[in-house]
Amino acid sequence: MSLRVLELFNFDPNLGEECLANPVKYLKSFVEAIHQCQARLIESNSAPERLKEKDLILPRLSCLPITPWTYYERIPTVHSLRRLVSFRGTVVRTGGLKLQEYFKEWECSKCKTRQSTFVDDHQYGLIPKPMFCTGAVNGSTCKNVKFQEIRDQDTPSTYHDYQEIKIQELTSVLSIGAVPRSILVILRHDLVDQCRAGEDVIITGVYCSRFKTNPKPDHSRMVGEFFIQATSIQSATSTIDSNSPAIDEEQLKEDYKKYWNKPNEDEITGKRSLIVNSFCPHIHGMFLVKLATLLTVIGGSDMRSVAERDNEPFEESTGVRQNRREGHLLLVGDPGKETVQVSNY
Repeated sequence: MSLRVLELFNFDPNLGEECLANPVKYLKSFVEAIHQCQARLIESNSAPERLKEKDLILPRLSCLPITPWTYYERIPTVHSLRRLVSFRGTVVRTGGLKLQEYFKEWECSKCKTRQSTFVDDHQYGLIPKPMFCTGAVNGSTCKNVKFQEIRDQDTPSTYHDYQEIKIQELTSVLSIGAVPRSILVILRHDLVDQCRAGEDVIITGVYCSRFKTNPKPDHSRMVGEFFIQATSIQSATSTIDSNSPAIDEEQLKEDYKKYWNKPNEDEITGKRSLIVNSFCPHIHGMFLVKLATLLTVIGGSDMRSVAERDNEPFEESTGVRQNRREGHLLLVGDPGKETVQVSNY
């Protein structure tokens, strides 16, 4: 369920600020509120037996107000710890999808009271044992510290989808000579497998830190890192495309014909040079590098055998085949000079 924090500010500014400052508390409150709404809807329905309450509720906080303490294009500082933030960056690494155990159920060895503990991201996904038993024995709290893990057929599924990705700062927002930093993002449930490496995304989540429980003896300090518990992930590219006006394909075809039919002193080289210079205009010069990159992107070889290529005709519209191999480009030389050796294989 998607919850727009900006609309929450319009409804109650104090509630919106509290949600940004303590998102973990309010996420639990949102889940309880949604369960109560489901129960009321089922009771008010004429046929409540046909409706079933959903146990897994996933509130997704998104659309934070664009302020210096909520929206970041650089990695947030320690002042944003445990707050709700939005960070825009480039995906540089996507981890594999796996199943992670979400919680465990324990039974007290003395009073047989059952307790559940949930996964702790602050301890690298560890599920700790309960500190002491909260059951009642002879009118007082048990406080036993010995527990046994329960694993039987009646226990519900305790696993969910889990993925870790790494987000890097955009190079366009960095000053000259600055090295882009990266941060880890934890995805769960429906957020997994929603982005690929090289894609610009906007991550909304809780800014947290985690530490290893048992550091190595030769380390003088505890090993830890910052990460973001994602509550929403949105493609920055799709956001820009959705806000941009629609592209008229007929107009593009007409402009393409006018460009190539326009008279020029050098019909091939002049028009080709204009296209190459328009590619990556923020990079000055490097004509051969741009030309080699464009040839790799546009060109390619057919993936089919010789017999299949001979029997199947070319497409009438473009004159090229549909399936092509993945391009590989190797550039060798000084990046500050035009003298480079290009190998396209």
